[in-house]
Amino acid sequence: MAVLGAAEIIKALKANTAEDLPERFASADLPALDVFAIGHSRNEKNKGLFFYLDSYSEQGNMITVSPIVQAQLAGFTFENALKAHDVIIDFFNSFDVTDFVFEGINSDIWPMEQSQGIYIFFSLTYTQTLDSCNWRK
Repeated sequence: MAVLGAAEIIKALKANTAEDLPERFASADLPALDVFAIGHSRNEKNKGLFFYLDSYSEQGNMITVSPIVQAQLAGFTFENALKAHDVIIDFFNSFDVTDFVFEGINSDIWPMEQSQGIYIFFSLTYTQTLDSCNWRK
C-alpha cells in the first residue's frame, strides 16, 4: 500500500476535476469553468476550482487528509450555483483516491460582493489505515 501525502491527494483532485467536471457541467447546462488551480484565485472574475489543504493528521496507523476546494463561480446565478454545487458533490462522492477512503463532505455557499457570483467551499475528508509495513516510526 502506498502512503500518499497531502500534496499527492490535492494534485489528484485537481487533475481529475479538470478532466471530468467540464463534461459534467456541460451535461447540466452550466457555464464552463475556466480555471483549476492549487492555491487561491488571482482574478475575482474567474470561474473555477481552487484547491487547498485544511489539515493533515497522522495518528498511529491512521492518516487523515482534509482538503478544501473553493468553487469561484463569477457570473453564476444562485440557481446555477446550486446546480453546480450538486454536480461537484456528485463528483467528489464518486472520486476514488487510491488507498484512501472518502469519509465525507461539507459545503458552504457564499454570495460574492455586489451579486457578481457565488463562492462555494467544500471541505473533504479522506482517511487511510496503514498496515504495519507503512507505519512511520
